[in-house]
Formats: sequence, C-alpha cells, structure tokens
Amino acid sequence: MASAPACPFLRLQRDFFGSLLILLLTVLFAVACRVESVRSLTREDSSRDALFFATSDPTRRGSLASPLSFAMAFESIEPPRPTSLAGFGGGARRLLPPNYAGADGYFTYCLPYKDVDLAPRVKVLLWQGNDPKGVVDTFAIIAIDVVAVPSDVTRKIISFLAENHPTLRLDHGNLQVVASHTHAGPAGLTENPFWSVFACDRYSSAYWAYFETQVAQAFAAALASKRPITEVTRRTTDLPGFNTSRFKGMEVDDRLLSFSFSQKPVSAKLGSRQGEPCLQVFAAHPTYFGQTQLTLSSDLVGHVERELVRVNRGAPCVFLNGAVGNADATTGDGLDDYAQRFAEIAFNPEKGTWTSAGAGLEFGARILDLPTPKPNLKACGVPPIDAFVSARILGNLPPRTKIAYARLGKTLFVFYPGEPVKTVSDALQKAILAARKDVDVVQVLGVSNDYLGYVVDSDDFDTQTLESCSTLYGRRIADTLRNAVVALVTQPGMAP
Repeated sequence: MASAPACPFLRLQRDFFGSLLILLLTVLFAVACRVESVRSLTREDSSRDALFFATSDPTRRGSLASPLSFAMAFESIEPPRPTSLAGFGGGARRLLPPNYAGADGYFTYCLPYKDVDLAPRVKVLLWQGNDPKGVVDTFAIIAIDVVAVPSDVTRKIISFLAENHPTLRLDHGNLQVVASHTHAGPAGLTENPFWSVFACDRYSSAYWAYFETQVAQAFAAALASKRPITEVTRRTTDLPGFNTSRFKGMEVDDRLLSFSFSQKPVSAKLGSRQGEPCLQVFAAHPTYFGQTQLTLSSDLVGHVERELVRVNRGAPCVFLNGAVGNADATTGDGLDDYAQRFAEIAFNPEKGTWTSAGAGLEFGARILDLPTPKPNLKACGVPPIDAFVSARILGNLPPRTKIAYARLGKTLFVFYPGEPVKTVSDALQKAILAARKDVDVVQVLGVSNDYLGYVVDSDDFDTQTLESCSTLYGRRIADTLRNAVVALVTQPGMAP
C-alpha cells in the first residue's frame, strides 16, 4: 500500500521560508558589496592610530596671569541636505537600505533630516594672558552642538587650529573640545566605524571640510574680538525641577554654576550681572527632539542660549552641559517655556549671590592608557554566547583617552571623556577639593574631547541599567579616571 503524501501545508511552509531565507541572503550579499564599494566614503584613513589619541600627542601645562583678555565667537554648522542626524538610540532613524549615493556626494546611513529648528553651532571661548615668563599664552574651549566628539574629531580640530595659528602654541593642553550632547545634531564628522553603527555618524569628507571652515572662522573671530576683563564673578545656586535622573534611585546634580566676564571696573556691589558675557553650566540631557523627529536642532542648549542672550540684554552667553549622568531635562513644559524660566532664574539677583571668582587661569592635560574594553555581561543581561561578538565590536573603542582640566580663579573644570553618573562625579569633586586648597568649586564637564560611554562606580557596575551596561572599561574605570585626574591637577609646579 502506497504511503500517504506529505502534508501540502507543511511543504508550502518549507518552500516559503526557504525562499525567504534565500531572498534575505541575496539582499545581505548585495548590501555587503555596496558597503565594500563605498568604503572610501565612510572612512578615509584606515590607520587605527588616526582614530585615537596617541602617547605622542603634544600636551603641556601652563598658566595665565591676571589680567586676562576674553572673547566668545559663534558660527553655524548646519550641514546641507540630505545629511543624516547623529544621536544615540537612533533605531527609528535607520535608513534601510542605506542611501550610498546622496545628493552632492553626501553619504546618508540614516534617514536625512527634513526640518531645522535652531541650527547647531560651534562656540569658542578664548582667554589670553601672560605666562610665568611674560609671554602671551592662550586657553580655549571649542563647544560644539553635536552628540559627542570622538577622539579623531578632537585631534583634527586641534591639529588644524594649531597649523593655522602657529604662534599660539595650541595643543591638547590648552585647547579643549566639548559637545553639547544634542541627539539631533549633524552626522558625518567622525571616521570611527564604531560610530557608523552606533550613532548614525557615517563620515562625510565634504561636510568635514565645511565644518572645519566654520570652526576656523569662529576661532579667528574670537581672537579678533578679545577684550580685557577686569573681573570674573561667579554664582552657585540650586535649580530644582529642571532635571531628573533616569538612573533608578540616583539623585541629579541640580547645581547651576554661572560666570560673568566683566570689562567694567571692579564694583563693591556685584549684584546682577546682566549685560556682560556669561557662561552657564548645568547638567541635563538635551533630548527634547526624539529619534522619531527628523529635525536638525541644537535642542535644549540652543533654546536656552537664545533666552540667555535675551535676558542678558543682548550680551553673548554659552551654556555648557555638566556631568549629565543620564539626567533628563524635565519635560513638563515646552522647550521655549523651559528655556525662558531657566534664563530668568540664571540672572535673578535673589537666587544666590555673585562673588569674585578669583584671578588667573591654569591648565593641563595628559593622554591616558585605558583598560581593555569588555562587555558588561551581567549588567546588560547578555548571554555568554554573545560575548565574542560584543568583544569584536568593543575592539573599535579607544585604547587611550585624554583627560584635562582648567582652573579659572577658584573654580576647577574637569574635561571628562564620557558621562559619569552623579556618584562618580561627586567622588571626583571631593578628591580634588581635598587635594587643591586653592579651589572651592569643582565642575565636571562630561562628553569632552572623547567618548567612553557612561561611567558608573564599582558598587553599581552589576546593576542592570543602561548606564551600567554602557560602562565599557570594567568595574574600576571610575577609579582609574579619578586617580589620573587628581594626579594631573596636583603635579609638581602647580599650586595645591
């Protein structure tokens, strides 16, 4: 007796899934070929040493005596369309399949932006004064409305500015690059392939050429517009209700640190500092524009800066992000309402007292070797079978980083190459205050010069959170960075 025929439905299922598998493999093969064919568009320099800090990168330490000259200057860095946006958590922005031949040669890996809110900017803060030998020296901060500045971006910025201004002795010691951390900023600046996957940041040589021009123009404008400042005043006040932590159970740093740079004679009564160049530092993720909004924007930072200028009677103001530690700006109100309330409090003379910040400026930096990055399997909940894949991905992370500081009067700024949570930032501040008796305020500026991810302390390393999972250099990385920074700011020759 003949056997019964196989179930037609099951055979149909096998044929369907087999055909689907063949189709997927064909698409993957085609995409892989296209990726290979445009390699020159995504990465110009295949040398690993071009992507990361090198021990040979020039750094130095120095100091500028009071009186100082100071300037701020600004330029837009709005890329032409169809450049995509760069920001973490950009899954909803992914373009499938990628567009490998964007208009005018602009390569788009993710969905290109459609609208513009407040265009991202580059902001230059520049100080000049005499060094101990009586020679004019410079210190500058380049603040950029991007999600982060990987090490190759920082290195190239410092390299071309040093080449354009050979008499200024610019290097990694006296030139620091910080990101506003907007998740709606432009892509196309870094050549690190890790960022191509992680942050939608495929490299565009055409956009880089434009970006470099804008940075150079802003820096030259700051040099040309610097003026003597006779007084630096500072105010520290709490700003509750303007940020909240995503890290379960962790507090946020709600301290607002304000500076005013005066060209007026020193006054006995400091009062409100409206009408003078200002700097405001506060810790908040600028993420009003989510990943489903294809809007290019400087986001929270740009809106706050615009309001600061308005309340400051038209005088320039820069907002720098503190050690955000995954602290969201509260979203109970609209972006402009938030910015307006922030700016009004920033200049409210009843909210804290302006005091003299002290005179002179001191700076220093060093290149630091890092532990080998490893996946935090427990915090991420990653099965051991995925460890090999994770390790291969982490192989594109920096083997070295840059740490730096600047002391402005009695305030010491730490330029931190990642996002430390509050406990890590607090421990660093406490250690520096104990080591430097000439300092009474320490301000950590996260996302500076490089990006190592989040940094949690050893007690939180095994906790299953985004921050712990994203701590990529091991349980002791917070201690490693803290010890290195404290050693840097207390080296012989400085003023402990």
